[in-house]
Amino acid sequence: MNKHALLSASSAHRWLVCTPSARLCEGIKGESSVAAEEGTLAHTVAELKLLKQFDKVEKLRIDKEMDEHTDNYVQWARELIDSKKTKAHGIESRISYTDFAPGGFGTCDLWALQDNGLHIADLKYGRTYVETSDNPQLLLYALGVCEKIGHLYDIKTIHMHIYQPRINNIKTSVITSTDLYKWATDVLRPQAEKAYRGIGDIVPGSHCKYCKMAGKCKAQARRLLELMPYTDKDLHTLQGDELRDALDKAAELALWADKLKAYAKTQLEFEGKEVPGYKLHKTAGRRYITDEGTERLEAAGVNPYEKPKLKSVSAIEKEIGKAETSSILDGCIEYGAEITKLMKEKGED
Repeated sequence: MNKHALLSASSAHRWLVCTPSARLCEGIKGESSVAAEEGTLAHTVAELKLLKQFDKVEKLRIDKEMDEHTDNYVQWARELIDSKKTKAHGIESRISYTDFAPGGFGTCDLWALQDNGLHIADLKYGRTYVETSDNPQLLLYALGVCEKIGHLYDIKTIHMHIYQPRINNIKTSVITSTDLYKWATDVLRPQAEKAYRGIGDIVPGSHCKYCKMAGKCKAQARRLLELMPYTDKDLHTLQGDELRDALDKAAELALWADKLKAYAKTQLEFEGKEVPGYKLHKTAGRRYITDEGTERLEAAGVNPYEKPKLKSVSAIEKEIGKAETSSILDGCIEYGAEITKLMKEKGED
């Protein structure tokens, strides 16, 4: 059985909008990243802690930061699971919504049925802000759990939670089961049918960020490379909404450029195809001094070592945790000049 469904909950934000993307990405190997591996590890640790399999946790190499964040998540989750109001619950439960999306299934981090309704929780370990309202992944988890236990319990209200500890984003949205099934019937089912068949319009957008077709998709290229419409508010300079739109596009272009270069490199290096005007150029790798070379330098009176460099406060917090770092370095941390950084407001698309 496949680990991931063609119409998975985690990629629903993409295939619900760009229906052909599900089939276009089928068979393309996904790229791993430090953030993705870190997120997978955090989920594994949280699951083991919730199941009280602490001996297995000890065998995993995790830093103090992840240990603390997963402890806090487990404490929060336990309040749902262990409540006297909880009638049933599931941890890392496989759920199915195949009646609305062919072959659709996923794994829900946590669900708990209480007197006030069904609670769905999704642990996010990354730092990119995740919204709860109109979140298709949460909606599919909720639908899957309702399909799983709805014949046993009368579920009227669903509380959908995002637990994102590294940016302190713990939010909840509420939906009625009536509205959930209306969305499943009116939106999910017709779009899922198109996605399963690989038909419909290719619709590029912000959802392209983690698409396996990113960098090679013509529709995405056309969208990003088309000229932006400008008004005549100011003939020469970007202002207000125009500046905002340009910033949004620049951020997408930067990510797309990396994907585009990686795709071109694959074409040249592994598929034997030409990219007119481009070639692969190999440079020598970084040079390293051998142990014998170190001895020779020392014999010649040359110190081959640089002065030790202090770790950053963030690195130490990651190693021993924020609480212990704060205790040890109380009164011993100074701040440099304040740094101003441009960032997008939370909740903005």
